[in-house]
Amino acid sequence: MNVVFLMPYLGDARNLERMRALEREGVRPDVLGFKRSYYPGKTWPGGYTFLGDLRERQYVKRVPPYLNAFATIRRHMAQADVVYAFSQDLLGLAWLARLTLGRKPPIVCEVADIQPPLTGRGWTSGWLRWLERYVVSRADLLVVTSEAFVSGYYRAIQRIYDVPYQVIENKVSENELALYKGTADMQGQDGVLRIGYFGLLRCLRSWEILRRASEKGNGRVHIYLRGVPRWPSIIEEASRSGHVEYGGPYVSPDELHDIFERVDLVWAAFPYEGSDVGNWKWARTHRFYQSCFYGRPMLTQLGTEDGRVVDRFEIGMNLDLSDIEGSVDRILGIEARDIERWKGNIAKVPHQVYEHDDEHHLLVQKMKTLCSL
Repeated sequence: MNVVFLMPYLGDARNLERMRALEREGVRPDVLGFKRSYYPGKTWPGGYTFLGDLRERQYVKRVPPYLNAFATIRRHMAQADVVYAFSQDLLGLAWLARLTLGRKPPIVCEVADIQPPLTGRGWTSGWLRWLERYVVSRADLLVVTSEAFVSGYYRAIQRIYDVPYQVIENKVSENELALYKGTADMQGQDGVLRIGYFGLLRCLRSWEILRRASEKGNGRVHIYLRGVPRWPSIIEEASRSGHVEYGGPYVSPDELHDIFERVDLVWAAFPYEGSDVGNWKWARTHRFYQSCFYGRPMLTQLGTEDGRVVDRFEIGMNLDLSDIEGSVDRILGIEARDIERWKGNIAKVPHQVYEHDDEHHLLVQKMKTLCSL
């Protein structure tokens, strides 16, 4: 089965793992994608077709690159059995291209985030929700990384009920399972609480809480940052602190074991968006699943899907990010016995909570069914 994959940015670790998993199930990938200068990472080893450059959060300026890519997308789709779009934007492009084709391949759309403009107030957000509702309703299959995207957004807000969907969470990939078996060793008991914040470091509220905890702890709390900071101020402030270490970007999953090995606790809170309804209430972070796999307790945000699971299994602490000082004090109140208790509870968490099972096999079967129709 030939599948055209449309990627909003080449090198995205999650999307690459999805394609690898489907390739292991017999899919033949034809990868097309855009680049974003801020996002380093691996590229697809089988080669890809470059569609252009996109700018982060500048949605109107994406229109010219999308228009320039249209003919290329259409040409590749003409040879495809299935088209797999990794965003609602690219679903719209694929749907428009399919209108111009004689044979019309089914389109699968994967949703891992609901962008802020879609949940805002005002006529602009209302118009964007209408446009997304129109486009998503024309997908043949929706893949979501959290059940809450369907229940909390597409059904409760967008009133979309009839699009078939499958949930495939951001669990630890088979590729990572093959790289490392078991968990990383815990840090030594030297009285220092080492907290890791990894990935795209885009939440200034998270950074503010961690920075204040390290300052107020006066040596008792050490913050280890790895990834790509969205804001240059994070690196500048980290360099001036004696209790914060920035280790630079990393390649996932190759370096995950090494960075998780260096911390006692992982910051897995979703970027703060206030108390309004939004993506933070529905999305699941990669750090949650990775923390479970590497045996690391975590700090999560109150009211999120990850926080709900952390409370259920007692594998970390929920924080109210709207209360900065309260969150700092709760972090400073963590003791070694808390870490050990949470670590022991992680060892009891069923593996299917954070490791993939047969989700990708089921997805391929659904795509084959769509082809037969």
